[in-house]
Amino acid sequence: SRIINWCPHCLTALSDAEVEYVDKPGHLWYIRYPLSDGSGDIVVATTRPETMMGDTGVAVNPEDEKFKHLIGKTCILPIMNREIPIVG
Repeated sequence: SRIINWCPHCLTALSDAEVEYVDKPGHLWYIRYPLSDGSGDIVVATTRPETMMGDTGVAVNPEDEKFKHLIGKTCILPIMNREIPIVG
């Protein structure tokens, strides 16, 4: 039950000591998903907005009072106009 470092060129596993981590600059996108009942929206932050069309739900921290009330509701996936659940 561990993550394995894999070399796609050599087709073999690598030890943690062989891995060189590189920080790359990126962008954090904030996307508003409207709530299905029209009472507002939930903002989702992502570094990969191109994957949002495959979203099947939005997960929130069930212990965070700011989002706890949204668990069990649904929101509309932008662009796809598809209803998806909000889970905790």
